[in-house]
Amino acid sequence: MKVALFTAADADFFPLLEGMLASLRIQLAHGIRRVDSIELILFDDGLTAEQRNSLPKDIQIIDTKDHGLGRYYSNYVGGSTTSTFFSLAIRPYLFKFAGKADVCLWVDADVWFQDGKALEDLIWGTRHGELVGVPETGRIASYAYAHRSQVFMTDLFTYFGEGAMGFARFPVINGGLFAIRTVSKVWELWQQNLDRAMRRTSPEGQMKFGMDQVSLNYTVYHYDMPWVSLPDTHNFTLLPAIVDGVLCFPFYPFEKIHAIHLIGTSKWGERSIHIRNQDGDIIDTVSTFLDYKSISKLLK
Repeated sequence: MKVALFTAADADFFPLLEGMLASLRIQLAHGIRRVDSIELILFDDGLTAEQRNSLPKDIQIIDTKDHGLGRYYSNYVGGSTTSTFFSLAIRPYLFKFAGKADVCLWVDADVWFQDGKALEDLIWGTRHGELVGVPETGRIASYAYAHRSQVFMTDLFTYFGEGAMGFARFPVINGGLFAIRTVSKVWELWQQNLDRAMRRTSPEGQMKFGMDQVSLNYTVYHYDMPWVSLPDTHNFTLLPAIVDGVLCFPFYPFEKIHAIHLIGTSKWGERSIHIRNQDGDIIDTVSTFLDYKSISKLLK
């Protein structure tokens, strides 16, 4: 199986991108089960020349300021979409950049991998559903997700009307880490629904943050598409703990985290996390950034 792995970053996200790529390289060196190749494709949302030149040469870089790409998002140009939103608006069109890949895998730059389990399950889950993702439910649900659920409900109503409110209590599929087969009916329907959402904002079509995620969720639920729901160990979005040298859930039974996603403000400042022994007892508390370079120093 061949995989096209997509991500995006600007100058501010570059340190996070470096960490994600470093963690990814380690997993690729170990090998992903029955994956022949993974091509890395980066949408440049505003990297400096120095940052761009420092990236490994095997990464295909696509400049989001190149409005020649407008043919893939014709309703999103004309000044209504900045380069910052391009990598969000382009996601329903990833298959057009995937070459001969069988699977398109999207990984936000503020994600990093502790092992290869999340990658393997995302990729191979596409054999069993139109989309593979992680819902914002389960043990990671918190007051933060109560707020995010309210935002999701508001967006559903704003962009898709009263008829979409039946999906308001459905699990929200996170748009920062997902996989879809290159040949899938999801793409065209997602394009149509993102375009519909944008035109509800303005006649010319205007992109807003989160619009791509809510339109993806609407596409999956409105058309009753089979999708694979992975556990929250595969896209962990809260503060973790380190248990016996391994990044884990911060509460019993301290499941191992396979991929952590630094959503919101968690990526920008130091956080206090507990260090626990193999029995789960707290033996220390450290203040650290949660990016790969900072946390990996504390792991086995």
